[in-house]
Amino acid sequence: MTKNKQPQAFVLQYDDNQNLPHIKAAAGGAAAEQIIELAAEHGVAIHQSATISDLFKALEKTQDKSEDGLRLASEIVAFLFHIDSKAAEIF
Repeated sequence: MTKNKQPQAFVLQYDDNQNLPHIKAAAGGAAAEQIIELAAEHGVAIHQSATISDLFKALEKTQDKSEDGLRLASEIVAFLFHIDSKAAEIF
């Protein structure tokens, strides 16, 4: 879980020639709040999860940029999104 209570924002982007997203931008604090506000104003999907935020922070630092590494990371993220959405339905 995120120890720092500051908001975090990660912008994911899909390239036309790839099936996997990559982190286009990341920010914390006031900059994250601005990204979240702009996304909401423009109808961009927003998903809130401290667990996924922590994972994205770790992914930013990874040295494994291979297709297999990115595929694994995207599958983990997809699984976490799925679990978070199911938990939200229960609670």
